[in-house]
Amino acid sequence: MDSIRFEIYNRFVDFAGNFDIHDELKFNGIFKSDDYTDEFERELFSLIMMQKGDGVSMDISSSKNFHEIKIYLIYPEDTMDDTNLINVIQQWCNDKFVATNEEFDIQGVNIKEDGLIVELSDVYYPKLKESLIAEFEKNNIVCEVISHEKRAYEQGAGDYREQIYLFIASAIGSGMSWDIAKSLILRVYHRFTDETESIAKHKAFNGEKLLEFVSEMSGEIKTNLNITSFTIDPETNFSNIVIQSRNRKFYLTCDQKQSVIDFRVENKIQTGI
Repeated sequence: MDSIRFEIYNRFVDFAGNFDIHDELKFNGIFKSDDYTDEFERELFSLIMMQKGDGVSMDISSSKNFHEIKIYLIYPEDTMDDTNLINVIQQWCNDKFVATNEEFDIQGVNIKEDGLIVELSDVYYPKLKESLIAEFEKNNIVCEVISHEKRAYEQGAGDYREQIYLFIASAIGSGMSWDIAKSLILRVYHRFTDETESIAKHKAFNGEKLLEFVSEMSGEIKTNLNITSFTIDPETNFSNIVIQSRNRKFYLTCDQKQSVIDFRVENKIQTGI
């Protein structure tokens, strides 16, 4: 069973001035699905574009069984928003999934220091992730998706990007082992493309230690916390990690020694329209 959090925002932009942005949250709800796939994401974006025509951004962050979809409906500052469009999106959600107020479990990845994190940037191939996991499983290597980030944007010109972070378990971090892991990744990549510059490896970290840190700081029970997102800042090489419970997200920034240098909490409360 997958859980999906939808957030719908009206985004007002000062296109005539300094491009200041003002976001208004119009809907925040949780849904459940037994058959969630990324086909739903493409269908939803197409529906919004057919209704609105332009000025849409959709950010999707997926972990194992949890998907957070943020929809931004973009309007020039001082113009009216389209209330009916928000109703159309909410109705689509109700038709495809089951709305819920029940407790749900968020599954995360058990990240350990003796493993390896692999970053795949600018991914454009829908079946790449599944093919990579299958290739590692075929070679008896545990490979799990920490986070899968997607962004679709239409405002004049369109843009679409995906970024995937994988955790490859066991002692993969040393030279020859990374060579083996990389050869498996390249074998799969070459089924889709010859461009492989977007593959990078990163040192893994002690996930349990970070969960304990968040539990102590927040009072959340550790077993209710899971790591759902991991990214690397290309300028500082610092790690940006998201740890999540049902109603709260914890944003951590860690330096290259894996010390927490920034910590922020975001409360998630369901709203109506």
